[in-house]
This record gives sequence, C-alpha cells and structure tokens, in this order.
Amino acid sequence: MEYKQGDNPITVNELCNMTSKAVEALGTICVIGEISEQNRSSNGHNYFQLKGDGCRVYATVWANNAWIMKGITDGME
Repeated sequence: MEYKQGDNPITVNELCNMTSKAVEALGTICVIGEISEQNRSSNGHNYFQLKGDGCRVYATVWANNAWIMKGITDGME
C-alpha cells in the first residue's frame, strides 16, 4: 500500500491502545441493544452481538459470570 505525503500510519497495537483508553475514559456505562448470534463455547463463555440501527458490538460474558445470560435469547433487548 502506498501512503500519501502527510499520512501518519499507526500500528494495530497503537490503534488498540488508543481505542482501549478512549473506552476506559467513559467509565461505567450501560449499553442497550438487541441480542443476536448468541453462542456458548465449550469452556462456558458466552459470545454474542448487541445490535443497534446499522451497527453492532461484539461482546463476551466470561464463564464465571455466565449466570447473567440465563434466560437471555436472541432478539431480546
């Protein structure tokens, strides 16, 4: 890939660090969205998506908190 003069590319690690810091700066937040593509792995972790209008967030509930997902099904908000 060619870069134009003035471009200042960053590494994947730099992008991840910047994103992590920005999200952490928000503090505790509550996110509302539609649950979709819920999947429980063999080690007990729950993977799912929270969908909004035209976007989605990929999420994980670790096995030690799996009880939170009891009764939660795709399509719920």
